[in-house]
Amino acid sequence: MHFRWSPATRQAARDDPRGVPHGDSPGTRASRQSRGSKVLDPVSLSPVDFERLMFALDASVSVSKRVQFFLWTQGALQNFLPHETLVCVHGDLPARRYAYEVFSRAVLGDEFNRAFGDPVGGLIPRMLDHWYVNEQMPLGFDAEQSQWERTARQLGRLDLLPATVHGSRLVSSQHATLFIMLRTPQAIDVRARYMAELLMPHMHLAWHRVLCADRDAAERISAPASPLTDREVEVLNWVREGKTNVEIAAILRLSPLTVKNHVRKILRKLKVSNRAHAVARGLSARVFRNYPEHLAVDPGPRGARGDRSS
Repeated sequence: MHFRWSPATRQAARDDPRGVPHGDSPGTRASRQSRGSKVLDPVSLSPVDFERLMFALDASVSVSKRVQFFLWTQGALQNFLPHETLVCVHGDLPARRYAYEVFSRAVLGDEFNRAFGDPVGGLIPRMLDHWYVNEQMPLGFDAEQSQWERTARQLGRLDLLPATVHGSRLVSSQHATLFIMLRTPQAIDVRARYMAELLMPHMHLAWHRVLCADRDAAERISAPASPLTDREVEVLNWVREGKTNVEIAAILRLSPLTVKNHVRKILRKLKVSNRAHAVARGLSARVFRNYPEHLAVDPGPRGARGDRSS
């Protein structure tokens, strides 16, 4: 979706700071400071910037694959958080149990991998420490760094400066994220801090959609092939719902004898002796993954109680 403003709307946005984050009123800023909240002051956005920002936010919603994430971070996101290399860290960050992935338009060598891959003294755990000390606010590294000088020097030796670091706050520790943006055009400034804070929830959600899609794909690949035919799975699913052979026959428009034969084949294929064990074995084999846990509609007759034997 592309947002277009009329000239009148653009003029209204310039005239009214409530329409575009041009700044706070003195009363709003004083109120926030009196509460002691760590909120960055808004920066001025031109109508063109605001339109680009809406496009970047809208585009983030469609990200669910790695290639989409890469194109988004190297495309629309570059207008507000420009960088050459992005390191995405995810996991239980407070406990230092994490994984990371790198998206870059540059060729990165073994020295980079050693520096970021070291789980004890590497750059990622050190940057995590710095970010927590900085009260989980956007953090910058540059050649003139006086604080966290060791980390800045190592980034400088790797020719990765300037750098910006920010992560997700107030989320489950096991699903936290930290994003390290390397070789930004300039050292972090007020605008970059504000944009990192503003865009972080969208980066966090987009990256987690990628991770969830990966897990779903892995589960589909690792799921064992069902030993049952589609019809047998259908019959077993109704057995799971507590239906008798007569009821299943009415639901599936089969004869009770046909259903009975299906049940016998199911017991034989699953190597069990009764219907309850067949359902348990079916659950463990995940043969019901295309069926809801409980079917809301029961088209079968409720009064009939037919043969429950195999």
